[in-house]
Amino acid sequence: MERQPSRYDHLIGKVIDERFEILQVKGIGGMAVVLKAKDRKTGRIVAIKMLNEKHSRDDASVRRFVSEARAIALLSSEHIVDIYDVCFDKRYKYIVMEYIDGITLREYMKRNSPIGIEKALDFTMQILSALQHAHEKGVVHRDIKPQNIMVQANGKLKVTDFGIAQISDAKPSADGTAMGTVYYISPEQASGKTTSFSSDIYSVGIMLYEMATGKLPFEGDTPLSIAMMQVNTQPVRPRKLDPSIPQGLEQIILRAMAKSPENRFRSARSMLRACEIIKKDKTAVFEETKPQKASAPQKNTEAEPERLKPEAHTLFPVILGVFCAFFVVILTAGIILLSSLISMTSEDNTVIIDIPPLIGRELTEDLQSSLEAENIILTVTEVNHDQYAKGCITFQEPAGGTTRKIPNRDRMVEIKVQVSAGKRSFTLEDYANREHRQTRIALQEKGANVVVEERYDNAVIAGYVIATAPEPGATVNNGDTVTLYVSLGSETAYSPMVDVQGETSDNACRKLLDANFVVGKRSFEYSDTVPEGCVIRQSVAPGTSTAQKYTAVDLVISLGKR
Repeated sequence: MERQPSRYDHLIGKVIDERFEILQVKGIGGMAVVLKAKDRKTGRIVAIKMLNEKHSRDDASVRRFVSEARAIALLSSEHIVDIYDVCFDKRYKYIVMEYIDGITLREYMKRNSPIGIEKALDFTMQILSALQHAHEKGVVHRDIKPQNIMVQANGKLKVTDFGIAQISDAKPSADGTAMGTVYYISPEQASGKTTSFSSDIYSVGIMLYEMATGKLPFEGDTPLSIAMMQVNTQPVRPRKLDPSIPQGLEQIILRAMAKSPENRFRSARSMLRACEIIKKDKTAVFEETKPQKASAPQKNTEAEPERLKPEAHTLFPVILGVFCAFFVVILTAGIILLSSLISMTSEDNTVIIDIPPLIGRELTEDLQSSLEAENIILTVTEVNHDQYAKGCITFQEPAGGTTRKIPNRDRMVEIKVQVSAGKRSFTLEDYANREHRQTRIALQEKGANVVVEERYDNAVIAGYVIATAPEPGATVNNGDTVTLYVSLGSETAYSPMVDVQGETSDNACRKLLDANFVVGKRSFEYSDTVPEGCVIRQSVAPGTSTAQKYTAVDLVISLGKR
């Protein structure tokens, strides 16, 4: 995101939720602003990604934001940005993440293009390592591009921005909407089809192409033209642009960029193995025959990646597609012309129906009867709604104030309406001993306002839920507050160490346990001054301030005189 100082500079110096002190505005995007902040509770520097005012009131944007928080909370990799906390209350909606001190891969490539084969392979392998972990957790990123990769000073990469990530337990995206960025989008994304782990592989292939050659494989005048190239156009082979690129690396790039998902690498792990082979031996070439079996490099004995399968290059599909499109156009024109001729020769008995505004009105039998008298029939769906009372219409299609034409008075116009079933509510589960961040996100997705209170607890691991208020089984309506009591772990108490020297072994142990210390090892020595069976010395000196319950005190017991 480009830095556009002004709109959010007023936040600098402010403290959000009595915890996060804003230090700097790092970037502003269309949907969110990224802030550098100090966590007063832990003392660490963090990044806060906060929805802007416009999108914090937009359900689709909030869902995307929640999806990003859920996706990152599932992951834990050295090459994926960490998430520390989330907040989705009425005033602020933000994610607290690891602060990455570095530049984007896009900026790095601008300064160093082309970045060289070694660096391109190194960066790609780190990205694939992150994706391997994400895919194994069921998360598809769907927007892999240089702008979403951070390069740190030590050369380590971090994958960020899981805003349009797809989680395996979520409903797949196949609604005809292209998700992602056109320069790096997969053919199935450009076509609005269902995405999978293979879609991320394609995007990595394009980035590797760009890093190796210094050029994008597809460029055009409009986003639509570029998206169509992703679907239909084969890229110029990398070695044609730069003959110094190893043949094996070109094979990896073209395999990752195969138009059909089944012709790409089967997994991020498989592509990673292939990159490792080329990194060790730039002369390695992958066999391209018998695509059913795993391939082996001709000059390398390392672990074998998947076989690279060449794609056929023929103009027949293009010619066939053009012919079919032409035929469809001619056929459609003929149908329209025939329909017009029939319409002109028939008697006009059509009736214009005015569509009344129904939103906010109570759905009753009288209303339905009066509408049927006007040739209107309702198709009703019940939905939970926080603004409209139970029984009121919350949505209609077609909209009120429009008109519809019917052939005659015997036909009906259908209006689809949604009727409020009352506020959204759910039964509170037992969240005890669950990780508090994912619990918080789950409750916020259901419509609850979540408050976290931390306390020490000897029985529950730090960061996990001790209990909730209200208790499990309670009915929670949309907007109700649910308090999560989260464990800080066992509280460490300090106390002066007791003196057990000279005590008998049994008395010494009892005295230590009574003071909440732990008895450690017991060893034995001869002593001319301390009676047999009594403590000669202890490992922690008497009077020393010592952590109770955790400090083991070793004892040396007398065996008496020799």
